[in-house]
Amino acid sequence: MRSPLTIRDHQRLAGVHPDLVRVVERARLAVPFIVVEGLRSKERQAKLVQAGASRTMNSRHITGHAVDLAYWLDDGDGVPGSGEVRWDWPLARKLAAAMKAAVPATPGLFVPLQTGEVLDIESANIESMSHDVKQEALKQMQEMMANMAAIMAKLSK
Repeated sequence: MRSPLTIRDHQRLAGVHPDLVRVVERARLAVPFIVVEGLRSKERQAKLVQAGASRTMNSRHITGHAVDLAYWLDDGDGVPGSGEVRWDWPLARKLAAAMKAAVPATPGLFVPLQTGEVLDIESANIESMSHDVKQEALKQMQEMMANMAAIMAKLSK
């Protein structure tokens, strides 16, 4: 498979675990996005924590096991540099779904995924959430728990 990612995307994936890169490539076939960041140094992670852009010094970015992606709206020319990067939740959910679907679609690969969206919901002020948002968060957490149970079952065999 020829990579659907741009040269810029590949540069930002330098040092990321090859299996995760394969998942990112597969997901890019389904949904347009750009790679924002992959591997981070401890110094970069510390700066992000200090700025409030990250909450932990135990980020999987430091080990090359995490990527930040952003949905990209093509302006019609197929070039990411001239499109529009979007951070809207519905588009982020589409991107997360494409990443999750890419795992079983990638032959010989077993990579458990956890999306940042779930982490954001976990740290949110639950009391201020609407009923619908709480139900969506609950659904996502139940799915995550089911996935974790499946991973544990496979690992125990």
